[in-house]
Amino acid sequence: MLGKAGKERPKEDPADRAEQGLVVSEIEVGYHRGPAILRDLSLTVGAGEIFAVVGRNGAGKTTLLRALSGLLPCRRGSVRLKGRDFTGLSAERVARSGIAHVPAGRRVIPGMTALDNLKLGGYQHSRTALASALDDVLAMLPALATWGARRAGTLSGGEQQLLAIGRALMSRPVALLLDEPLTGLSPAYQQDVLEEMTKIAKGGTAILLVEQNVRKSLRTADRGMVLDEGRGVMTGAAAELLAADRLRDGYLGVGDTRRA
Repeated sequence: MLGKAGKERPKEDPADRAEQGLVVSEIEVGYHRGPAILRDLSLTVGAGEIFAVVGRNGAGKTTLLRALSGLLPCRRGSVRLKGRDFTGLSAERVARSGIAHVPAGRRVIPGMTALDNLKLGGYQHSRTALASALDDVLAMLPALATWGARRAGTLSGGEQQLLAIGRALMSRPVALLLDEPLTGLSPAYQQDVLEEMTKIAKGGTAILLVEQNVRKSLRTADRGMVLDEGRGVMTGAAAELLAADRLRDGYLGVGDTRRA
């Protein structure tokens, strides 16, 4: 869960971190009565860990996030958060259980101020808890404080992405799901987003990152998975995946991922 800015939690045993995070076990997911998009997919994102899911377009990455946030039902398998099984819960109940989903495209409300966009993310809090959550988010992402009175529609793409992440953090999530957060951003803002993501993870939040930029996502993540046709075909330490010929040539077709 989001901690106070500048304070890292003590290191925990990997098994304990996993139990305090997100555990996905052998899920199968599809749209309506169509064929399965995800098959027998399992992964674990420990507390304070960044886990990157990479793969070609159409591999099932966004479908995975939609399933974990309750927007799509799991036909089988289970999803647990901090040991609690919330498979089959509605999207609203999933959000209240500690999952925050930042979809692709940011989706801030352009006519509202940045500050009001943030407050929307804490809609379930009491007034006192809302003020506390806002203080924590502004301490974690201090740039947001300087944009507070500006309408969200006047912010740059990078600023809107940070605002969308901050809005998600207002719910004090256990796990944060990010769908293509670097898309459409300048290299400088991409780096800003990745740095803030690392800071958030250090506060104890489990982060599941879906991103087309394989190099940058795996260089930021602790661990990762290659998703291919709805199945996890490679899982391991991010640095090992980044260096794997099989990743570069067999699944992603991106050339040598070890280069800048």
